[in-house]
Amino acid sequence: MVAEDAIPLYNDPVFTPTNLAAAFHMTPIIYYGGEILHPGDFDFDLVLGTYGTDFSKAEKQILLEEDTDWSFYTELGWRFGVAERIGPLRIPVEIYTQLPFYSSGDFEASILDKGEFQRVEEIDEDFSVGKWVFGTRFGLLSETALRPGIVLGGSVGVPVDDSVASDGTDFDLRLTMEKNFRHGITASLYTGVLFPGEGQSVLEDIGIESESTVPYIGWLGQANVAQFCGQSDPGRTWIHGGGSWRDALYDFGSVGPDYAEEETKLTAGATFDLGRWGQSLGRPIGMVGATHTLFGGPEEGETELVLRLRFPYRFGRSGS
Repeated sequence: MVAEDAIPLYNDPVFTPTNLAAAFHMTPIIYYGGEILHPGDFDFDLVLGTYGTDFSKAEKQILLEEDTDWSFYTELGWRFGVAERIGPLRIPVEIYTQLPFYSSGDFEASILDKGEFQRVEEIDEDFSVGKWVFGTRFGLLSETALRPGIVLGGSVGVPVDDSVASDGTDFDLRLTMEKNFRHGITASLYTGVLFPGEGQSVLEDIGIESESTVPYIGWLGQANVAQFCGQSDPGRTWIHGGGSWRDALYDFGSVGPDYAEEETKLTAGATFDLGRWGQSLGRPIGMVGATHTLFGGPEEGETELVLRLRFPYRFGRSGS
């Protein structure tokens, strides 16, 4: 059964790729908010987006060159409701998986040797597969009038194709809080830590190791346009925005240029319930959005675009 009720879709700025280095580690781009699916329910998500930089910069010992400006990625995601309880506790559980694909472009790394930069690593891939993400989410606390709903999630990123991605296994742990307010307004706050796995990538090959822990925080808000304008029934359009801060994936110190280091991003978008217009496609929910890098290396000032479709199916109890 196709879901009758639509919910807004967010664009997660933390894991939205901006440069090729993001593809070296896991990128669970599809954001899941405070709702947990009931057993028997599932979603399918399709994401299309742009990423990449046109960047060439040398520091004391390392020269990095990336030519992936306006490259594209595709991410497929499946999410399934598993259980309403864990033993005697009412803790709903869902599982999900996400698989990204990249049009990779070119990347070169050179090291200073006898006064000249000598190329030591190169990526020249038209197509690559990112790390396959498998995750679980638990609804620790339901939302009440006084407190937000709280969801704990964990995921693992498994290497599939190491032509671009590192050959290590990554882990991510995240806590999400979400609260609904009057006039169709919802606010979300999430924080987590990415644990990049030990493995070889083009940067590790030149002696720059990825950080062992990468903390991040994000905040998102959305408003149903009809309810925000005073109508009692929710309409089919939402607007949303937010931002994020993520610590460095790599730290080059003084030997290399500022690349894949600390990032601060802003995001904005709109969600449309396609309703009868999309009935023949399974009544998807559509989202268009953009992420702007406010601070962060060569990506600073750049904007990436994203299009997302969700196909929700509800076979269990009433879904959200």
